[in-house]
Amino acid sequence: MRGLVHVLTQLAMGLALSLGGSALASEITDPLLDEMEQAIAERDGTPLPAEEDGPLPALVTADPETVLAAARLFGAAEPATDPTGDPMIRAEISPYSYVIFFYGCTDGTDCSSLLLRAAFASSGTDHAQIGAWNRSKRFGTAFLDDDGDPVLEMGINLFGGVSQRNLEDSLDWWRVVLTDFASHIGG
Repeated sequence: MRGLVHVLTQLAMGLALSLGGSALASEITDPLLDEMEQAIAERDGTPLPAEEDGPLPALVTADPETVLAAARLFGAAEPATDPTGDPMIRAEISPYSYVIFFYGCTDGTDCSSLLLRAAFASSGTDHAQIGAWNRSKRFGTAFLDDDGDPVLEMGINLFGGVSQRNLEDSLDWWRVVLTDFASHIGG
């Protein structure tokens, strides 16, 4: 984070100097640097830990046990395997059921991404409704399956690891998207 703020500070100083504002450039000081860092950290309402608070949280990858524990924070979840033998999780955010698929795994663990998928019984949803959803939503992609049933998917990239908080937040976004989609299609 400090490196990003330093780069932004250098860009701001360069811009100020190029506009003939040496006084403005001299006001970009360490306190301002700290203020910029705090503003960036608070973009989601939660400040980053101070450096003296210790190291950053440990990173987690998409190993099935870690994801299972996180999914259980939002409802029932049970481990399973897909037809090829890869891990998967059958879960529920009441009253909706969904599946978590694991991708880029090494021996069934240390996976690099997840795909969350919920399928709904046909409710008369048409391509226009699916298109409207996909055009207006940032998270969650919808389509009609071969039987004309609506399906919602959301990918989660975990390559290199993410914090436990980030994983849980991604699953919370899924909860929001899932319930919003169900309302959108009248399910």
